[in-house]
Amino acid sequence: MKYGWSVKPPGDPTMTLFMVISSHAPDQCPISNEKARKAYGPDPGPMMALAQKLGVRPIVGPLISAEHKTYVVMEAPKVEAVREFIIKTGLVQWNTNEIIHVIPQEEALKEIDLLKPVY
Repeated sequence: MKYGWSVKPPGDPTMTLFMVISSHAPDQCPISNEKARKAYGPDPGPMMALAQKLGVRPIVGPLISAEHKTYVVMEAPKVEAVREFIIKTGLVQWNTNEIIHVIPQEEALKEIDLLKPVY
C-alpha cells in the first residue's frame, strides 16, 4: 500500500500542527485482517480528497511501526477538522487515536525565556 505522504514543507503559517498517533490490536491490523486491509485500501485518493475537503494536510507520514502504531503530522485549521477526518475515513473504527497539538522546536525555544527554571 503506497500512500505517497512524505516530508513536506509546512504551508499556511496560520495553520496548527497536530501529531496523530493511531494504534490497533494485531488482529485489527491490515496485515492480519482482511476487512481492515480492504478499508485501508491501496488507493489513497479518497482519503486525500477528504483531507483536502476538510482543510487537513498531512505533513509527515504515515509512519508505521511494528508495534501496530501509525504516526502522522498533520496541518489543520483546528483540532475538530482532524477529528472529523479520523471519523469520516473510518480510522476510528479500528484504531485508538490520539490527537496532540505540537509546535516546531524553534517555536518552543522562543518560549524558554518566558519562564524561570524551577530546578
